[in-house]
Amino acid sequence: MTPANGTIIEVINEPSSFSVIIVHSCTLYSQISGLKSLNFDRFPETVVGGQTIGRINALNRARWRLIDTNRTGANIVVPSHYEFQNRGLIYATDPLLHMVNGSTAYADVLARSVRQSPPVLGQQDFDKSGTLSGMWFIPSAQGDRSLGYNPPRLSQLAFVPNNFDPSVWQAAGFWLPGNSAEAVVISGNTPNPGTVSVGQTVSFTFVQTMYTYPNGTLWDNQLTNLGVTLKTDGTELNGCLLVELMTATTLRAEFFGFTNNCTSFNFPTQFAR
Repeated sequence: MTPANGTIIEVINEPSSFSVIIVHSCTLYSQISGLKSLNFDRFPETVVGGQTIGRINALNRARWRLIDTNRTGANIVVPSHYEFQNRGLIYATDPLLHMVNGSTAYADVLARSVRQSPPVLGQQDFDKSGTLSGMWFIPSAQGDRSLGYNPPRLSQLAFVPNNFDPSVWQAAGFWLPGNSAEAVVISGNTPNPGTVSVGQTVSFTFVQTMYTYPNGTLWDNQLTNLGVTLKTDGTELNGCLLVELMTATTLRAEFFGFTNNCTSFNFPTQFAR
């Protein structure tokens, strides 16, 4: 459903779904992704808040990103590296900032949010210059253009807090198999990517994780249910990554497979902001 009144100005035909762009004002618009079918056949198309514009299948969920072109202070070190696949990320804003606190819509969003730590609707820009935190790219890939790499993840490396439990750090990137590989959690949050400084070489041990309800059953991936907790298995290893932060904007990294012992580089890959 549409989050507010507006006009559909663009439909992006992605590999397995549709993304719809809805303009709400001169500086505010929504991007709704993951739609499997559309309920309209032309655009521009005027819509009202709460209107059904498409459907998803039982195994997927739609994603909503609110874009504010007046937004300032985004934690993006090199904005041009996000202009191909993730232009909206530069201006993504917290939708709650644009709702009336105490309104029905505001209360409904809070009630449906799995994440309870602020910002409740999550954060996407974690770049922090001089640390490992945020996104990194193989230089020849030209940021999120990912030139020569398919899937794009093969040219990327990320260190970010877990979306549901931001006290837990996780990593994702070039070593993970498959087209939709999940991020892996850093064992014990040690070392903390947000505090690693230039000149340091550190190793990360990754562990298996799962999401459960308070009664211990596995989360069924339904975002309207509360009480989801991230559980880690400290004994089931998901590999070891060795990283050196060479400068504030460059690093080298090497993945060593399913071990907790990686101490020296053999064939590292270099990344930049």
